[in-house]
Amino acid sequence: MTMKEKLLTLLDIFLLVAQDPRSAQDLVIEHGAEQWTYGDLNLISTGLAREIQALHGDGSKPVVVSISENRPYVLAMVLATWKLGGIFAPLDCHAPPDMVKKMIENVSPTCALLHENDKISFEAMGGKTFSVALKSSIH
Repeated sequence: MTMKEKLLTLLDIFLLVAQDPRSAQDLVIEHGAEQWTYGDLNLISTGLAREIQALHGDGSKPVVVSISENRPYVLAMVLATWKLGGIFAPLDCHAPPDMVKKMIENVSPTCALLHENDKISFEAMGGKTFSVALKSSIH
C-alpha cells in the first residue's frame, strides 16, 4: 500500500453507504417495531454527536460508556462517538454493580449512555450522563 492509499474505517464505509442515494433508504436496523434506514441512523448519530459535543464542550475527544441492553440507540451512539474521534466502551448491564463500578473507573468516561435506573449511581460517582430521547419508531 502506498502513502496515498487510505485504509477505510468501519465509520468511513458506513458513511459511504448512508450518504449514497442508492442505499440510504435501505433498512439497517430492525428491533421490535423500530426500523431504521442507513440514512436514519446517520441522521440520528449526527444529532447525538452534536449533543455529546455540546455536553463535552472543550473540544477534546469524548470517552463514552454505555451500560445498556443492545438497542438501536446504542449503535447510533457508537457512530456518534466515532464521528467525534472518541472512544466508545460498552459495559455489560448484567454485570455485578461492583464490577461495573471498577470498569467505569478503568475507562474514565467523560459521559455515559445509561438506562434511567442507572443514572443516579453513575452521577454519584461524578460522571456526566447523557439522555437519549428517541421516538420508539422513526417511520
